[in-house]
Amino acid sequence: MEIMSYLLMYNYLLNNNLFIKCLKTAINLSVLGLCCLHLPATCAPTDPQTEQQLDDYVQLLIDNQKAEAIAKLEHVLARLQDNTPINSKVRALSYHIREHLMYEQPKLALQQAEQLMLLAQASEQQEAVTEALMTLFNVLMVMKEQSITAPMLQQADMHTVSARLQQKLSGIHNPRLLFVGHTLLARMYSDHNSDYEAALRHYITAYEVVQNTHDNMTAKRLIFLDEHLCRIHLSLQNPTKAYTYIKQAIDGAIRNNVKLNLSMLYLIKSHTEDLLQQPEQELHSLLQGLHWAEQMLEHDTALSIMNNIGLNYQENKQYDKAKTILGDALKLAETQHDTYNIHNIRMSLGDLLIDTGAQVQGIEFIEQSLPYFRQLLDKAGLQMLLGEVADSYQRARRYQEQSQLLLEQRSLREEVFQAERDKRITELQLQFDTREEAQQARLLHQENLNKERLLDNKQLQHNFILLFALTMTLVAVLLWMLYRQSRLRSYRLYKDNKQLHNQSIQDPLTGLFNRRALMQKMHTDSRPSPHHTQATMPLPDVFLLMDIDHFKQLNDQHGHAVGDAVLIDIGRRLSQMCRGADILVRWGGEEFLLYLPQTDMAVVPALAKRVLDTISATPVIVDKLRLYVSLTGGVACSFYPGMDEDAASQWEQVVQLADAALYYGKQQGRNRICCVEQLQLPLSDTLARLAATPLATDTMPWLSIQSVCGSLGNPPMQECIQLTDTQTHI
Repeated sequence: MEIMSYLLMYNYLLNNNLFIKCLKTAINLSVLGLCCLHLPATCAPTDPQTEQQLDDYVQLLIDNQKAEAIAKLEHVLARLQDNTPINSKVRALSYHIREHLMYEQPKLALQQAEQLMLLAQASEQQEAVTEALMTLFNVLMVMKEQSITAPMLQQADMHTVSARLQQKLSGIHNPRLLFVGHTLLARMYSDHNSDYEAALRHYITAYEVVQNTHDNMTAKRLIFLDEHLCRIHLSLQNPTKAYTYIKQAIDGAIRNNVKLNLSMLYLIKSHTEDLLQQPEQELHSLLQGLHWAEQMLEHDTALSIMNNIGLNYQENKQYDKAKTILGDALKLAETQHDTYNIHNIRMSLGDLLIDTGAQVQGIEFIEQSLPYFRQLLDKAGLQMLLGEVADSYQRARRYQEQSQLLLEQRSLREEVFQAERDKRITELQLQFDTREEAQQARLLHQENLNKERLLDNKQLQHNFILLFALTMTLVAVLLWMLYRQSRLRSYRLYKDNKQLHNQSIQDPLTGLFNRRALMQKMHTDSRPSPHHTQATMPLPDVFLLMDIDHFKQLNDQHGHAVGDAVLIDIGRRLSQMCRGADILVRWGGEEFLLYLPQTDMAVVPALAKRVLDTISATPVIVDKLRLYVSLTGGVACSFYPGMDEDAASQWEQVVQLADAALYYGKQQGRNRICCVEQLQLPLSDTLARLAATPLATDTMPWLSIQSVCGSLGNPPMQECIQLTDTQTHI
């Protein structure tokens, strides 16, 4: 189940997520903008001023300054004249066409791409023709990725353009055109043809081109290529080579402070390490990826990474950690209303419950989510999932259900095998047709260059574009709505995460810190304490543990609502007495713990007296009840004079010592705070003796306790005065 769940989630994140699908065009265009930064060119007809302004336009796009970028491009287009060098003119018009693609205007983009092709062909400049071909090719690919089907957009037509582009690139020496062209071709072979060997060749060619450049975008281009080379090698089932490239991508991103997409790089790295059977490195990569996903608010990636972390913990039998991280992931997915991740995480939780002995609940989780994946997955993915679910049934000793799923899996596997064979035959036929078309195109080009103008079928293309113009408009509106919804969801999730963090370290009733907050504080501040002489002994950390006297009796007599009000009021009073560095914690039930860092024990008795008087002097008023409350407490510090043992890092044992002193105070009549002044034995030995023998200072010379009593004369807590027109005693 672990491997299958990982693959389902990984492929879903990369290919099936609705939001990512909607933004796929924009991502491709941003990558193309990254690639198109001006690189050193050969001696071709260009205008240096125009080229520099186009470089500025691309940089503005990369910096996400869209309004300034559009203004810059419009300025360049307004300055174009008939005598502007053709290569600079075609480059500027190509960017203008891509601008239409960014705003979801494929009709206008395709129309202008055809006009640009005619303009470039008329100039007979090879670099201009290549630039126009790349623009047309990009338009066709984007439209196919948007599932726009028509005779002119069939795969054979796109491959005809790609064949012409490859022919032009073979005679080009401009690094910019080579890089953009080979990147586009690699994208076509990997995304549309599943010909990963061909895609690998084009990415490597682009990589070699970039390595010979040295500008401010070289690093980002190399990160982009390293990531895609890793993906190609994963598709070719070569995880060792893929691991090399993804490490280069991450190292380059960190070295050059490129944080965007860093979480996805770590996710890919963890998948590669999983294939290489490196669980420890995989977990480290997942934790790093989660850190960057949370920092960059990439919540879809964060959910996938959290699920993978849970699976990693499960494989290593760290079930408590797995349950915690998967539970957090499920809450996050439910907060986002992410149906896919909710079911995916529930499947993982179900498998985890089976491993931990809760077979019935685990099977229930799996069976509740399985119908969702039956509708979502294709037959290939479903037959893999059924095998993993059958394994879960086996571990749950549900052999009848396992047998049924295995039979269904076998039937699906046969269907998938037949479909894959038919698909492979179709692909081989398509490759043959593509090569034949490419050969025909070369022959036609050799016979007569003018025959390239057979692209005059633009009228037919125009008629087709009119049919889906309305569809494209609706798609643009939908994309914008999804984008706005995603931004709103991200903002809400950020606020929810912040609120959850505060709730995790605060007591919901009193608003004070809880145990977890103190544990985090002590863990953060833990430090080795060197041995000191009496003269150089630093001030210790003091722990004052307090318990409300007769609190159970108050709850039984007046109800929990009154008890809660008393806890809130006592917490408020104690908070008002704290210094800036002090930490007041609701330790549990009616107990409070006051942590006083670097405090002289000599002042503790006075502080204890003030605490007792503050609490007992004024009654707690709840509705018409006046409740006089008192405390009993125990005080211990992190180290004592003459001790050889360092107790600063053993704060929990110090709290145990304070608890023993509190218990002693209860025995002595309550309404007092007992301070442990000196220890004649190491802390651990003292606690061991206290555990074996009731606390009594007259029989324990190795322990010195000072009791500070509260003021007398207040009514006991159980005596309450009802505030009515005439006061009466209950």
